Amino acid sequence: MSGQEGRLSGLPDAALGLALGMSVARPDSRFAGRVSALADELKRRGVWEALLGSLDSELAAQIRLLDSVDRGRLWDRTGRR
Repeated sequence: MSGQEGRLSGLPDAALGLALGMSVARPDSRFAGRVSALADELKRRGVWEALLGSLDSELAAQIRLLDSVDRGRLWDRTGRR
């Protein structure tokens, strides 16, 4: 478990949802991997689909796309998948 994953594991779901919302609202390439790390933790907990399901379908699709783009930026920056 990386340092960031370790820090996220101790946070409540609501805090992760808030952090995801803030990251989605203000994406920043300097922080590549932030959105995907939050998404991965929410997926690990089994709440990712419920969270997206509670949103407007267009917004949920945009968040999924941003997760994918963010993951690609991280892979590009680190050279690792």
